[in-house]
Amino acid sequence: AFRAAASLGAIVEHLSGAVALAAEIDRRLRDDLAERRSPQESVALLLALGNARQEDDLGAIEAFAADEQPTVREQVARSLRRFDDPTAGAALLELVRDPSPAVTRASFRALREQSLDEGDWETLARAVEQSDTTTRSYAALVDLLERRPDCDTARAERMLLVVLDRTPDTGGNREIRARASQLLEELRDPTP
Repeated sequence: AFRAAASLGAIVEHLSGAVALAAEIDRRLRDDLAERRSPQESVALLLALGNARQEDDLGAIEAFAADEQPTVREQVARSLRRFDDPTAGAALLELVRDPSPAVTRASFRALREQSLDEGDWETLARAVEQSDTTTRSYAALVDLLERRPDCDTARAERMLLVVLDRTPDTGGNREIRARASQLLEELRDPTP
């Protein structure tokens, strides 16, 4: 069922010549999500709607951002990645504050695909500074900052300093710290 739902969503996105059929399949996916019976079913249907990437799906996906199951919230972040929309961006900026590291990581990864304005970057920087993000998601945050040079230097520096301050210099964290230090150095001295 999981694969079938995901495939149906992908089909909806590619049915450009059969608009009525695509709309009907998409509507049925949203209806099934409204009547889901398990977290696994919710995840499968959220994946399908993310794959379908229809404007009407955004609200249905976002409605699950506060679901009690972390796997469902994680899939919400993954599905919202497909929508470059202020509503999706705002929901993702809320999800970076989730107590589940998996949800936070998925949200940081999804933000790579979003159009973020200065206010969005400031919201993100404050969430990081206020310890509203989990330290176990900092690798995804550093990745976001590496891939998005549109974040202004001052905000990126603030977030990277938090990563360095809160990430212990042990084991697997050394790579995260090295990447954060390297990026911070590049931001402070942009000459090659």
